[in-house]
Amino acid sequence: MKKAVSLLLVLSMALALCGCGSGKQAQSYPTANNGIGFSADKIESISGNMDDMLDIEAVKVTHDSVYYARIKNNYTVKEGDEPNRIMLQFNLIDKQGVAVENSYMIFDGVEPNKSCWGYIGCQTKYTDISAIEFLGYMFQFDTHNINDPSTIYGLKMMGGGSFTEPIVYSVEDMEIEGVTSESPAASESVQCALGDTISTGTLELTVSSAEFCEAVQAGSSISMGAPSDDMILGCFEITVKNVGKELFNVLDYLDAKIDYNDGYTYSTKDLPSYLFDKKDTSDFVTFFFEGDRMGGSGNFVDISPLSSKEYILAIPCASALAEDETSPLKVIFTLPVDGVDKEFVYVIR
Repeated sequence: MKKAVSLLLVLSMALALCGCGSGKQAQSYPTANNGIGFSADKIESISGNMDDMLDIEAVKVTHDSVYYARIKNNYTVKEGDEPNRIMLQFNLIDKQGVAVENSYMIFDGVEPNKSCWGYIGCQTKYTDISAIEFLGYMFQFDTHNINDPSTIYGLKMMGGGSFTEPIVYSVEDMEIEGVTSESPAASESVQCALGDTISTGTLELTVSSAEFCEAVQAGSSISMGAPSDDMILGCFEITVKNVGKELFNVLDYLDAKIDYNDGYTYSTKDLPSYLFDKKDTSDFVTFFFEGDRMGGSGNFVDISPLSSKEYILAIPCASALAEDETSPLKVIFTLPVDGVDKEFVYVIR
């Protein structure tokens, strides 16, 4: 089944990206033009070819398998909308030289002639790889109009393509860091069961059910699925009640992650997740927690004081999670309580 959301990460790339590589970072790029080019009326390269459009300046990885890169954008905006996102495609190469995971590192809020960091959480641990190879990239800009037929969920493609040669960092070239954010202390974690209601003083949250599905039907003609064929959606029915005195946007509180087998995590911070209105799944939003939000009306995501709404939260994860019915599985919400982040751990099995 072709998944609609994969258009955002795969079809939009339209890249003939290839191959594998080894060794250290390439210090200079070949001059041959490559890829599918750029909108000439929007942006231009400093040299007229793609390989010079950006530099990869640094790569680092954390112990919880979040991979980061810092890029320098070497282009000039000529007119019109500035590109505000770059998707950088890469392979993780195992110690036998085989590409074991392919993904896209997301860079939001990019600016011409400036450096910025992007990151993505991966399944493959840095201890199991020998290198990361960068294959190519795509520029996009946000029109903020999801009804524009020339866009994919409000994102219009500006072009991109593959590097003439992959740019490779070995593990020895990477900076290794501790986990990116400190986990709450044991005293700040609360164990819950499906059906339990948790309260923070601002909201009450209930996770009533959990299941895996290939896609969620969003209206009569759209099916929203995971961003790649080797992934599936972890779907959670949740009820959120506003017990405070001010209206809030529920997306501000959906810092959630699936924890499989005590360490494989899939988070709304790192993966494009969905929130559906349970009563009408044609009303939905694609979002990163504390990041991009595409679609969704105010009536859908805003909750008034003393009101509650029912949602389906869908987080992409590896298909293996649905095939394994015995390993530990949890969904964890991190919510502020009296100014301190607390983990609420719903144990599914």
